[in-house]
Amino acid sequence: MKRTIFFLTAVLTALISGVFSTSQLSVRAASSATPVESSLSQSGELIAGRYQFRLRVRPARYRIGGFRRGNTCFNAGQVMAMVPPTRDAEQVGFREVAVDSTLSERPTFLIYVTGLGDKEAQFTLQNAEGTEEIYSTTFTLPEESGVVAVEVPSTASALEVGESYLWQVAVICNASDRSEDAVVGSWVERNSLETLQESLNEADATDAELSQAFDSLAQRLSAANDREKPLVLAELGVWQDSIAELAEMRYRNPRDRDLIESWMTLLQSVDMDVFGTAEVVQLER
Repeated sequence: MKRTIFFLTAVLTALISGVFSTSQLSVRAASSATPVESSLSQSGELIAGRYQFRLRVRPARYRIGGFRRGNTCFNAGQVMAMVPPTRDAEQVGFREVAVDSTLSERPTFLIYVTGLGDKEAQFTLQNAEGTEEIYSTTFTLPEESGVVAVEVPSTASALEVGESYLWQVAVICNASDRSEDAVVGSWVERNSLETLQESLNEADATDAELSQAFDSLAQRLSAANDREKPLVLAELGVWQDSIAELAEMRYRNPRDRDLIESWMTLLQSVDMDVFGTAEVVQLER
């Protein structure tokens, strides 16, 4: 769980040393009459300097690398999985891939599409061995460019803590020859607050202050409202859930300035500025 724990340790150390306070990081609810400053943008300088998200690496038996295609009907840049790029400090071997973290039993996954018209796409979520399909759905992509969020429904099996899963979105170019599909996706591992804390303790079992700071974040998460939750998740290093929560709120409130600023700051913090102005145009359940 190297990537998340590296980030989490840095954030907790900053909290302890007084670089920022929990009061500075509280999210303000946006007023319909007077837009308020985004709390994520308030803490953006710290977040941008310390984000480290992915948990660990795994063998690349199903290596995707972000985009795979046969004789596709469009270019690679027209569909992208919205996952943080691997940074220089965490480069892994060619036959290994990074794994993101989620606390959700049924996460929401994001892709960005542009200029695809109304093509069909298939989302699949499977276990690490490729022996069990957790969820699959086919949907029509939007005509407009933007972010598409795919939510795993309550009817699907819950992800198990400690297990890794592969999610993919295949854009169907030729329904009679699926080898021409363009496929994007990534890995995700289901965690709990307990497993995150266990990994933190393994990384630095002697630092009681880090443990206390983690406990404080865990308490804040349990009491957080919808607007506060993405930030607390970000502080915990769970980018997958943080951006998914923001995406769903942005879909329902596309002109909310507070959410727009928070969205842009969160993406900038992981060098994904290219998506900063993208709107969430579709939510699939």
